[in-house]
Amino acid sequence: MSFLTRTVRRVIAPLVLLSATLFPSVASAQYVQVGSPFRTFTDSYYERIGVNFGFDLPGGGGIVGLNPDGSFTPDGRIRFSQGSFGSAVPPFGGYDPGADAHLGFRVGGGNGPGFNFNLAMGQGSSRTGTVVDPTIVMPNGVPGMMFDGQFRPFVTGIVPVVGFMPPQYYTLPPPTVGINPIAYRLAQLDQLAAEGRLDSLRRDDRDEEGGLSLDGRGEGNGRSTPVSYSDSNSSATRGARSVAELKRAREAAVERAERERQERIAGYLAAADDALAKKLPRAARYNLERALREANENERADIEARLEALDR
Repeated sequence: MSFLTRTVRRVIAPLVLLSATLFPSVASAQYVQVGSPFRTFTDSYYERIGVNFGFDLPGGGGIVGLNPDGSFTPDGRIRFSQGSFGSAVPPFGGYDPGADAHLGFRVGGGNGPGFNFNLAMGQGSSRTGTVVDPTIVMPNGVPGMMFDGQFRPFVTGIVPVVGFMPPQYYTLPPPTVGINPIAYRLAQLDQLAAEGRLDSLRRDDRDEEGGLSLDGRGEGNGRSTPVSYSDSNSSATRGARSVAELKRAREAAVERAERERQERIAGYLAAADDALAKKLPRAARYNLERALREANENERADIEARLEALDR
């Protein structure tokens, strides 16, 4: 065996032995054991001295004794006794009636008077001790907790709820963006003026016949489209419109919108009259209500009167 091997063995062997000896104590030193003892001691003591006595006398001359229940005594003697001797029993201390010291005697009796006396004496004690030691083991520096108690839920208030429906969350519908007919007509007039076709106001420019178009030609395609802002419609390529021309265009658009509104009201009223002629009151009411929504303040009174007449 070489010198190096012997040297390594001589050094490592003591280190291994030392580690095996020290490491358990080092590991155990990392834990802390904490106990919280609860001690309960009970000590009870009693001392009893019971006395019982009584006497009896012979009857005679028409005098007899009675029992507690009112019946005659068998021998006619008159007896006196007290029965509290057995009542003085201590409820604590581990009382044992057989461990009492007793003394009793009787004097007289027979045909003459008699007297009896009883005496009992006792003493005792009882002592108990209980020790409970809950223990907690925890790493050094780590907090621990022990709890001994009761959790009792309690009611702080009652809120009555009608029905059994689960909670529901309502979300508002997205806002609808309406198209202002007057603004639409004004935009249409601007496009027509840019194209030099103001004379086309004399015909019916409804959406399905000739609405706005993206190419600026005013050709209808069955739906409304926004005004095109191409270079051909730019004010840089044409002269600005006069104020008088703009006012005339706006007045024409307002008159046209008012005329269309009156035509719709007239159509609803005609449909209501036709429904009444066919004895369809619900259809008549529906058309009258639509006309009422379109009517202004001056026109509402007549339509409301027709609705009231329909209710009657």
